[in-house]
Amino acid sequence: MSFDFYKFLEVSKTIKNNSQWVEEQHFIRTGISRAYYSVFRPARDKIKRFDFYDFMSEFKGSHDEIVKILKMLGREQRKVRSLPHIFETLRRLRVNADYEDEKLNKEDLDKAISHAEKCHSLIKQIQRY
Repeated sequence: MSFDFYKFLEVSKTIKNNSQWVEEQHFIRTGISRAYYSVFRPARDKIKRFDFYDFMSEFKGSHDEIVKILKMLGREQRKVRSLPHIFETLRRLRVNADYEDEKLNKEDLDKAISHAEKCHSLIKQIQRY
């Protein structure tokens, strides 16, 4: 049985809806990070399943590589044109949450959740050529 990475987004929403947790940096940062990873794996898995990239020989697991492929798909498939930008914005939020010292707040978590929800919707619309 494989793990449902969408459940990470549920963790983010649980943090957002808890009035005590949403005031704590470690919870906000965890929520942002989990929102990103709720999207990363489904995007990677869809790319792999549709053979948009030769995962076994060339893919290094790089987040940058996924962005490049999403940009290519956005040029080819109008319905998902906004996906790379939204994904990159979510990724920047995750990097800030995981590596930077700047204070994050509930609005940052709200933005991460909103972007993750949009990404999930767009990933479902990616079509095989």
